[in-house]
Amino acid sequence: MIPRRLEVEGFLAYRNKVSLDFTTLQYAVIVGENGAGKSSLFDAILYALYGKARDAEKMDDLINERSDKASVTYEFKVGDDAYKVVRERERNGDSRIFFYKYDPNFRMFKSTGHRGVKSNEEAILKVVGLDYETFTSSVLLIQGKSDKFLSARPSERKNVLSEILGLNIYENIRAKATEYLKQLKNELSTINNDLSGLQDINDEFIKEMQVSLEGKNNDLKNTRDALEQIKHNLKHLEDKERVENELKENTLKLESCNLVLYRREEIIRDYNLYQDSVKIYPHLLMEKNLKEDVKKLEENLAGEIKSQEFFVKNLVPCQQKFATLEANFQKQGDELKNLRDSYSQIEGAIKKLKQDESKLKQRLETLKGKDICPLCGTELTLENKGHLQKELSEINLELFRLFMERDEVNKRLTINENDFKMVSAELNEVRKEYTSHAVKIQALEKNIEKIKGDLEEKNTSINKEQKLLVVEKSKGNQAIDLTLTEIESKIRQKEITNLYQEVLVAEKQKQDLQARIERLTVLYQELIQQVTLLENHSFEVPVLKMRLVKKQTYLDLLEKEKETLVRKLAVSEELLKNKIRFIYRKIELDQKETIYSFISKAFSSENIQTMVVKKALFDIEHHSSDLLKRLSNDRLSLDIKATGSLDKLDISIKDSYSQKIRKYELLSGGEKFRTDISIALGIGRYVSSISNRVIECIFIDEGFGSLDSVGRESLIEVVRSLKNEIKMILIITHLEDIAEAFPVQIKVKREINNDVSVSMTV
Repeated sequence: MIPRRLEVEGFLAYRNKVSLDFTTLQYAVIVGENGAGKSSLFDAILYALYGKARDAEKMDDLINERSDKASVTYEFKVGDDAYKVVRERERNGDSRIFFYKYDPNFRMFKSTGHRGVKSNEEAILKVVGLDYETFTSSVLLIQGKSDKFLSARPSERKNVLSEILGLNIYENIRAKATEYLKQLKNELSTINNDLSGLQDINDEFIKEMQVSLEGKNNDLKNTRDALEQIKHNLKHLEDKERVENELKENTLKLESCNLVLYRREEIIRDYNLYQDSVKIYPHLLMEKNLKEDVKKLEENLAGEIKSQEFFVKNLVPCQQKFATLEANFQKQGDELKNLRDSYSQIEGAIKKLKQDESKLKQRLETLKGKDICPLCGTELTLENKGHLQKELSEINLELFRLFMERDEVNKRLTINENDFKMVSAELNEVRKEYTSHAVKIQALEKNIEKIKGDLEEKNTSINKEQKLLVVEKSKGNQAIDLTLTEIESKIRQKEITNLYQEVLVAEKQKQDLQARIERLTVLYQELIQQVTLLENHSFEVPVLKMRLVKKQTYLDLLEKEKETLVRKLAVSEELLKNKIRFIYRKIELDQKETIYSFISKAFSSENIQTMVVKKALFDIEHHSSDLLKRLSNDRLSLDIKATGSLDKLDISIKDSYSQKIRKYELLSGGEKFRTDISIALGIGRYVSSISNRVIECIFIDEGFGSLDSVGRESLIEVVRSLKNEIKMILIITHLEDIAEAFPVQIKVKREINNDVSVSMTV
């Protein structure tokens, strides 16, 4: 990542807007007094990318005390692509973030399309490739963090390195595995308790319940058989009552048949009159409806004729108005054409005069400063030149006149066009009105013809219906002299038809009912004999009914006992299934407990974390030692020794000149600074390598110990030696002698009114 531009407003020390352009920088120093706001510039970059800065407990703490809103805009490049982040926050309000990518085709930044803080931060993290911890360990060498590893005691260095490398992920895995292991053990305890309560539930217990259920089913069968026998005996007694009721019912039906047959002649006479009414009713109804339709059609015809007369009356003035407007339209069209022709002629004359004017100007330009004509070779006098100038003036006057004339014609043309449009619009309206009247008159004529045809058709139908009624009368139809209302009354009397049908049915059923009564009488006598037999054997109805109630009660009791057994059997079978399921679940949980116990132990600080730290130490030592050699002209090299499970990390420096090995704590100021910067950049290289990112720029915030004059010279030498492999280096310092050693200085100054200003000097 290479910074391109930074803009800060209302953020920490910067109340007013401050902009920095990094595009031309390779390495520079940010200089200013302590507390002026130098580190706030790096804080602004952190806030733009990650939404947090080093010392802020609350986000509102990042807003300048005299501002209501903080805003940071940061542009940077990753590879060949340029990006811009804009992050804003209002006091006691929500944060906003916008993420853009530069589009070279449009030469502008365009939104990446993400919405919301979380979505944009995930997109930024994907582009930068480094999280907050990694960035502040490899790109931004923050005071008190990058040298924390070196300044810590040997016994504390493992934990510091784990924090810098973000190895808390392994601790999180261990913690989650331990938490899940706890849940597994709790579930195992619950399952063991459930299984202890299901010890008696087995296949033998189920079989015993099934045998009990089978015995209960046998009892139910015997009770039902006894109940059916009682019901059979009762049936003989109840058949007596049923036969008596059926005998009474058939007798009543026979009396009803006799009553219907008694009115037979009257019913048949009324039925015949009903049949005649049904025959002539449709014709009478049709004749009535047709006469009503004829009346309506005659009324419609009178209305349509009246409407036709109205539209014909209005059509004449419309025709006259249309003819007048059409003549006016033609006249104004001719005038408009003449004006357009005049305008075109004036335009042509203006064009020709402009061409002549251009040619004269070219000739005058050619003759300027010359005494001999370049075409004919004759001497050019003031009179000759004045003649050309006079001709040019005349052309200009003529052009002016034509312009004035063109403007006048253009005004007249505009007025005539507007008048023409108004006449055209009015003509169209009158034409529409005339056409509308003509169409309506034509439609009315068609409708009148149609109504006349319908009238003729209806009258024909009326004559036809009247002829049919004459035919019915000749046949001797008894209903022909009745009115339509009387006929409708006859037709509504549906009981006439029903009574006629009853006459027909009664004649057929009378003999059947008499025969059925005779059979029922015989059956009744037989039932009397059976009841007498039952009474002789003491099987009276009350006794049988009492036995029936007792047996039914016992049967209900057996049914309930059976239902209870069925439910118990179902519950037991379900409990047995649960027991089997618990056993399988216990086996599964036992296996998971073994696995997560292994994970919890493996990811503890004594196992995988130790292995990762050892690998990281090897790579960091390699990168740091390589840098230290180059920074010391191959004199110094680095050695990190670890004991046991990395509970102690000693850092030593080997001097190839003296062949001595010295502890880090005993190094001189210059040697210590070279070692500090080497290890810090070595950690950065390692972190960037596992993040698949190349470090293209670094920010150094002063704080690698208190530098003496030798240390300051070392700092300058180190920066100069790194400029070939790091594209941009920015250093914060409050020391003027260090600042003077750099070609570009970014000066941060706090003014009297407590505002901060930033300026760049080269």
